[in-house]
Amino acid sequence: MNLLEAIKQKAPDAFVVLVSSSEVYGEAFKAGVALDESSPCLPMNPYAASKLAAELAGEQYFRQGVRGVIARPFNHIGAGQSPDFVTASFARQIALIESGKQAPVIQVGNLDAYRDFLDVRDVCSAYLQLLTLSEQSGYPRLFNISSANACQIRSVLNELVGQSRQSIAVELDPQRLRPSDIPFAVGNSDRMRNVLNWQPTISLKDTLASLLVDWRSRVETEQ
Repeated sequence: MNLLEAIKQKAPDAFVVLVSSSEVYGEAFKAGVALDESSPCLPMNPYAASKLAAELAGEQYFRQGVRGVIARPFNHIGAGQSPDFVTASFARQIALIESGKQAPVIQVGNLDAYRDFLDVRDVCSAYLQLLTLSEQSGYPRLFNISSANACQIRSVLNELVGQSRQSIAVELDPQRLRPSDIPFAVGNSDRMRNVLNWQPTISLKDTLASLLVDWRSRVETEQ
């Protein structure tokens, strides 16, 4: 709100891309279909609720004359991401195993869930294309940024393990299971494609390869 107020007062010609999150859909994912921008927002955690609150604040400033749009990106992954996220956790563990710093066993949580994965570079490209709307009028206010592809976590793990030089076992860690885990979270990105002709250009296989290369490098410097 401070930033939006500053833009309203000091930079009225600015165009804002307010980055929210697909997590605002929450319970709506239980419908088991790819959600579009008209789907209800039913957040299931404080993070998602805070993102929805930010959207509501943004909408108020848009009505007061601030120009901009809201982006709802789905799961974006890539080099540099924290190992708190599932794909980075897998890649880090594989790198540790390859370097002899971890036994050849990956600890995992729920592998049955389906998610909508994007390369972070494709997401940044989408943000840049959204900024081009500053030269237009009559644009939609809200955009999903998604691949529209349902990818099972298990297949991501299998791809990463397949890119490794080691023989690796997989072991379920109950502490990595989340009671509120949504089994299917995928987005419909027709609006981004139709309005801005945007679509992902980097394959999941290539994204995972770059993630693994990054973690191999980082693990070498870990104590």
